[in-house]
Amino acid sequence: MAGFEKVVGHQKVITHLNNSIQSGRVAHCYLFVGEDGIGKRMVATEFSKKLLCETPDGPKARPCGTCPACVAVDRGSHPDLKYVLHEKPATISVDDVREQLNGDIVIRPYRADRKIYIIDEAELLNTQAQNAILKTIEEPPSYAVILLLSNNRDIFLETIRSRSVLVEFQPLRREEVARYVEEKYPPTKDRDFALDHCRGNIGRALHLMEDENAREFVATVNAILEKLPKLSVTERMKAMEDLSQDREDVKEVLELFLAWYRDVAVFKATGDPRQLQAGNQKTAKIEQAAQAYSFAALGRIFETVRETKALLLANVNPESAFENLLLECGVAG
Repeated sequence: MAGFEKVVGHQKVITHLNNSIQSGRVAHCYLFVGEDGIGKRMVATEFSKKLLCETPDGPKARPCGTCPACVAVDRGSHPDLKYVLHEKPATISVDDVREQLNGDIVIRPYRADRKIYIIDEAELLNTQAQNAILKTIEEPPSYAVILLLSNNRDIFLETIRSRSVLVEFQPLRREEVARYVEEKYPPTKDRDFALDHCRGNIGRALHLMEDENAREFVATVNAILEKLPKLSVTERMKAMEDLSQDREDVKEVLELFLAWYRDVAVFKATGDPRQLQAGNQKTAKIEQAAQAYSFAALGRIFETVRETKALLLANVNPESAFENLLLECGVAG
């Protein structure tokens, strides 16, 4: 589809955005939601390029990739495409929003029909900053388009969610990630490992290719998952101590747990290894787990993972939050 050739997968998202342009129904605010590294920023940039392209041939031909507007977007210098930045590492403040969005959006576009604002890591917007954005999207200028890119939709005020078009980014198929990664890296065990454990996320696959410590951490968690039903309570408590040292690590552990038990549940339901996110080398282990866990036990595990995530968001000590999860996951049958 014209304008999204750089994007791997996400065909439903691309179709939706193309249709909005061709029908003349581009929204003033979009909420792009998906994991970090899934491709939200690339899609947002290509969508912006399609909106700003100066080709005279209409939406279906855009972007041309060669006009001054397309070149400027690629260079990051288009005056009507703004990336809202923040100095504080863990917060996008109300001052950031007021200075870079609210104070600028009242100025008409310099050279295009639209003026586009991309806020990456929008989950970092504090409540005051969200309220500042809300004032703008309640009565936006006709030319304004705001793209909020986030890994968590629930962090936003309901009033923002209700005024935004939700665009969800799902994990890619393994073969889609493989085509991208295999063009950049030669066949190695590390490449196979990255594809087996990236969970449909190209950004994560590249990170695993380049970071040996990340590979070791994932391997450690998966080794625990494979033998978890056979571990004694004492061994599970030791595993909990090892895995809950860092809050960010615990978040990754939870995602690894979800990926593992998702594959276990899928194999238990279908018996089809082609439906698994993990590679062929994990099929035997997953089949063993599928035999060990009942659907009821798997349901309890998924619910406990959700509860653990909520505890972490509430700033509960990671070790305390993690304790019940490992105890629940050790109960098969």
